[in-house]
Amino acid sequence: ASAQPLEGSEPLVAAAKESITHSRLRRANRAQRSPSARAQCRQCRSNIDKGAWRISLVFYEDGRSEPAGFIQVSCTKDYFETTDVRARLEHFSRGLSEDDWKEFRAELDAAASATQT
Repeated sequence: ASAQPLEGSEPLVAAAKESITHSRLRRANRAQRSPSARAQCRQCRSNIDKGAWRISLVFYEDGRSEPAGFIQVSCTKDYFETTDVRARLEHFSRGLSEDDWKEFRAELDAAASATQT
């Protein structure tokens, strides 16, 4: 008999397929504001301004998640090869207010629009 998919597993399957298609996507950890201007974007190598939205990255190695730096939101498409990172970041970015999410989404949408032109 063939195995039946678990009920409600569709979002997990979709997330797994997306991670296979866009291998760097699994590195996206959370959305946050930069507390200083010292961090450098892993994509464009420019400093991320203090107070600017950024996406923290992690590598999963040897059974542990290790910090791997940051990218600025404007580099989302170039780094991940997609701008469809919202659901993943919302899952992992606990503690952001609804106003924070509105600002982050607007910046992500602006970055997506800029890459389409």
